Amino acid sequence: MADGQLVWSAHWECEFNWKVLLENFMEAYHHMGAHMKTLEPFLPARGCWTESYDPEFSAMHLPLKDTMKQEILASGDPGTPLPIFPGLEIKDCTEWWVFLGFPNFLLFSAPDRVYWYRLLPTGPETCSLMTTMILPKSATQIPNYEDILKKEIQSGIDFHMEDMEVCTATQRGLNSVAYAQGRLSHLEEPIWHFQKYLAEVIKRSQSYS
Repeated sequence: MADGQLVWSAHWECEFNWKVLLENFMEAYHHMGAHMKTLEPFLPARGCWTESYDPEFSAMHLPLKDTMKQEILASGDPGTPLPIFPGLEIKDCTEWWVFLGFPNFLLFSAPDRVYWYRLLPTGPETCSLMTTMILPKSATQIPNYEDILKKEIQSGIDFHMEDMEVCTATQRGLNSVAYAQGRLSHLEEPIWHFQKYLAEVIKRSQSYS
């Protein structure tokens, strides 16, 4: 990844609190709703799982659907539209990953690309987001690179627009008189990790005062 190159970036001024976006980013539960046509068909929420809590970061695995995993392992072909990053093995091509370095360092990575997010709070109900896509340098050497890149950028825009719609609606919901907290799904475990991190930060700050 250190040798990758930035090929696309987009800036979003968002009408929701930064933590709304962060929590949406870290869990795959919403694939079944918001991303039914984009991510859910190949990264089904049901198979996603989260690594044990760490005080510095949270990491979620997003395995490809079973038929795609079996085909990749049987053929030895990563099945990606772009070259994979150097150092990855074929088994590494059977899932995507989501990483949060507390409090707001965000990576969404696939074998052939990495999305990095610069998330900055700008107010209690607004935030600023820059989305980027990083590819292996070898990607520029493949046939029809420009056409493939254009298609993959549009795919990225499509699922980001779905997230923007959901997060904006969530912020409206938080301001509703009918809003009430509920239990988290096991597919939302990264949200619990983030809330646990925030609780520890608040506890430390109170001990200093």
